[in-house]
Amino acid sequence: MTLFGNFFKRVKASYQAVKEGVSRSIIANPVQNSTRDNTAWTRKKLISKSRYFYENSPIYTLIIERLVAFTIGSGLSVSPKTDDDEFNKAAAAVWADWCKDPDITSELDFTALQGIICRSIFIDGDCLTVKVLDGGAPRLQCFESHAVAKNLGLSWLKPDGVELDPLGRVLGYHVMLDETKPYSTVLVDLNDCILHSFPKRLNQYRGVPVASSALITMHDIDDVIEYEKMSVKELSARALAVKRVGGEDDENPINALKGNSDEGMTVEESKKYYEELSKECAADRSKIMVLNTSDDLVELQNNRPSPAWQGFMQLLIESCCHSTAIAPSVILGNKVGGADTRRDLMTAERVISKWQSMISRQFQEIYEFVIGFNIAKGVIKNAPANWRKTKWQFPPKASVDAGRDGNNDRSDVEAGLMSREQHYARRGLDWRSELAQIAREEKEMQDLRLKMGLSPKEKETV
Repeated sequence: MTLFGNFFKRVKASYQAVKEGVSRSIIANPVQNSTRDNTAWTRKKLISKSRYFYENSPIYTLIIERLVAFTIGSGLSVSPKTDDDEFNKAAAAVWADWCKDPDITSELDFTALQGIICRSIFIDGDCLTVKVLDGGAPRLQCFESHAVAKNLGLSWLKPDGVELDPLGRVLGYHVMLDETKPYSTVLVDLNDCILHSFPKRLNQYRGVPVASSALITMHDIDDVIEYEKMSVKELSARALAVKRVGGEDDENPINALKGNSDEGMTVEESKKYYEELSKECAADRSKIMVLNTSDDLVELQNNRPSPAWQGFMQLLIESCCHSTAIAPSVILGNKVGGADTRRDLMTAERVISKWQSMISRQFQEIYEFVIGFNIAKGVIKNAPANWRKTKWQFPPKASVDAGRDGNNDRSDVEAGLMSREQHYARRGLDWRSELAQIAREEKEMQDLRLKMGLSPKEKETV
């Protein structure tokens, strides 16, 4: 009984995953905190590969751009939501004017800047925006991930480019202003900058590319495609070949490939002869190629890439999409059933909404920097205590049947099951602005009818 009891306990506490065997490779991965996993060298290597594939792999570019389109779309907009309507109007006007030229180093508006920031997060893992004053006006100065660099005084065990207090709280970031002096950095206080990233682990101070787990597969795909293209080019460049009709024992003295005969040609002479003859025939289609009596002209069959190769590559490409937690059908546009498409879109929306929530909180800091500055300068007067209260509006959600969804939403609004705010939010619109615009159009229509001597209508339909 004692032996059985000990055996039972051993089996119960056994995890097959910890056992090594000859049928599997050995994975030596240390268990440690995210800072040691994400060292300066590791992070820069991931950034290097991610940037390379974004610039050279259409597959990787498609994955990144689809994620940016779903997350940012035509831009995230913000509306002040305090109880003071006058303040809301003033703050909205100041914000709209600031969004026209927010970046100190470019002429991009804030909508375009949002897309670049989001793209940097997906490709590099993070980027930094610094709050600066330019000519007495609030502006932003943006830095790519590699410019937030490790100072010589920091240990490699500490997060790259991050200054911490003894409790592990962020005090600021070391920014490399001159890339010719990579170890000469400036420490920017945490209150004066925003690190844009989507952290995946606890105490993760620096980000990694969103598809970091796909980079090794992307590298394989890139190599395999390059080799396959070389094979296709090789076969395409050699459409015809000369084949010997006779066997190895054929002693025909005029056999061009046999050689060793006074009346025949050597192998090298034969190859040179047919190469020159092929060039002449290619230049002049009317020219006749003359073969030796024991030679035959054969057309090479080009069956590359094979169906099996294409299926394997499709599997690898889809696995790269899975690394982003978004279904391949959403990113690649694969044709699947209607129910499956809606399921994939709903799953994607949950992932995307998480990214939108995180990046909108980061953009909220920029909003508070701009509006707070104008409140302090007296440009915006009588600010309420909750002047930071806002509502961020995201782009319209992806849909496979916009007409059907729109009809359902309108029915829910009429039945009182959905608010107008929810209805317009699903389309990336602000409900107050839209209702105000509708009211202005209706008033304009009524005034126009009265001006033309027509009876007014309660509501004009189009």
